[in-house]
Amino acid sequence: MLESEEDWLYDSISRYKKINMFELEYPVDHLEATSYNSICVSCSNNRRHELLELSLPLKLTSHNKSSSEDVITNDTDLKIKCGTFTQAPVAHMQTLSAGHKAVVSHVNTQGITVYAFSSDNSDEIKVDFLIKCELKGPQLAVSGTELVLTTNNTSPWIVMDLSSGKVSARVLSDQLPSRCEESVSPVYLESRLMAFCHHSTGRVQLYDKRQQKLLDGIIGVNENNSSMWSFASEHEYSEQFTSVDHPICLGMVSTNGTLNLYDSRNWTTPCASKNLGLSSPTVTKNKSPVQLKFKPANKNWMSVSGFDTNVYIYHLTSQLDSAFVHNGHKYVEGFDPDTITTSHAWFPSIDNLIISSADNGTIQSWLFEDSRKLTS
Repeated sequence: MLESEEDWLYDSISRYKKINMFELEYPVDHLEATSYNSICVSCSNNRRHELLELSLPLKLTSHNKSSSEDVITNDTDLKIKCGTFTQAPVAHMQTLSAGHKAVVSHVNTQGITVYAFSSDNSDEIKVDFLIKCELKGPQLAVSGTELVLTTNNTSPWIVMDLSSGKVSARVLSDQLPSRCEESVSPVYLESRLMAFCHHSTGRVQLYDKRQQKLLDGIIGVNENNSSMWSFASEHEYSEQFTSVDHPICLGMVSTNGTLNLYDSRNWTTPCASKNLGLSSPTVTKNKSPVQLKFKPANKNWMSVSGFDTNVYIYHLTSQLDSAFVHNGHKYVEGFDPDTITTSHAWFPSIDNLIISSADNGTIQSWLFEDSRKLTS
């Protein structure tokens, strides 16, 4: 067990290829990678809400291998490329792979804002256009030029064209009268197939755009009602065609530490399941603090955060083997034992590079070594 920052730094030489450690004035609430060697983050305190694009240091994003003595770099090269203040905190955010933009919903605010990052040497993120809808602070998912918005199981789920704002479908949940209201998030399983994911129950309803209806097959789980669920699909991070050898995959993780993977060969039974031995100490009424992410363009890796100060990497065997644990957010000056990771993202263009944030204001970018020495 590592007892000091000095011990951790020494141990990191063998565990990481590269790692950079930064701090911001305010904790990061949301973090998304871009296709431009940068990240987009939202930060808030009680009075001020910011949206920032931060460029990663060239030393980190270059593909040259660093020597062991260069592994740890406590520098200040995480630079603000552009930013803006927003009138309300960010509820949900997704950067677009095509175009230097982000699609954002704001807390208690109707509609969606599409922001354009600076391309004219200015330092300002500008509002590109607004999309009107009746939902306040919706969860969102983007696939190509299509956008789907949800809030809960009592409001309609809206599918629309991202560029025109034209609504192509309004989906109503087939909820039972006895069901309580619960928050719902949309996930694209592929361009034609969506999953509407219920946070409190883990219930997932599938919607086929070609048939314009909810499918009969419903994913359901049996778990303590006090848990909350988070969801992700491979398609979100790698929009590629599926095949018999690569079925559509959906992952879900609960705040009680249950991780389930489902695929299109059988939506009713997990193809892999594991109790991670983790439990989140903070559960809000509407959303789980836990995040689940798939590695871009690679079906063999996934990561979870939000349980504690760590980010956990798993290799997608039937046993869901643990491959790496990043624990750097607690080895900082003035560490609070109650610190929790707030977000993380795989960097799309560099293999095994992850950027993570915690509620103590730290952002860390790290290129890890698989502890099991398996190739992806």
